[in-house]
Amino acid sequence: VYTGIPQSSFTALLNLIDRFDLSYYSGTNVFRLSQADQLLLCLTRLKLAVLDDDLAVRFGVSHTTVQNVFMTFLHVLYEILYEGIMVPKFPTTRYLGTDMPASFKDFPNCRASIDCSELEIEVPRGSIVTQSVTFSNYKSRNTVKSLVAVALNGAIIFTSECYLGSTSDREVVKDSAILAQCTPEDLILADKGFAIFDLMPGRVSLNIPPFLRGRRQFINDEV
Repeated sequence: VYTGIPQSSFTALLNLIDRFDLSYYSGTNVFRLSQADQLLLCLTRLKLAVLDDDLAVRFGVSHTTVQNVFMTFLHVLYEILYEGIMVPKFPTTRYLGTDMPASFKDFPNCRASIDCSELEIEVPRGSIVTQSVTFSNYKSRNTVKSLVAVALNGAIIFTSECYLGSTSDREVVKDSAILAQCTPEDLILADKGFAIFDLMPGRVSLNIPPFLRGRRQFINDEV
């Protein structure tokens, strides 16, 4: 309820964090909370967006300590769950095919499915320009967006840096250099918004859903 992960995953994370020599964000160590409570505090804020003042009351510490713990453990989780997992190159199709779902067995060259994930942010204060460039017409709110590639076995194999919400999917793909990781004969799956055929490297295919273009229904091959 509070963390969004099962107890077994929480315990596994805690065991990994125990191996770290924690360097606290503010430069001041925290002794009033156990590492388990500090991890719980961080995950609770991420999951429920609980305010710092609320967390300070719940955990019986100061507002400053809440900020110190949250920022410290946020960086630790980044090192464990992102830098410790992401690799600089796509895994090979041979490697990914070892546990590919049966429904995709006929598509051995499919390297990944890509899409942009948008995260809502607070409306920037003071600058109308900043408010404008972070506004997403798709979400009708201010966001940042990141390109995510998922292998057919469900593994996340690429995430880009975050871009302003008004940035087009095409520009995100182009700037992220994800296509440079593709190899000849690869197949990439994407949504309709990724009409990027002209950006694809040689002998790399793109498959997106068909468009009706004024028709009432798709033909059999399109379905």
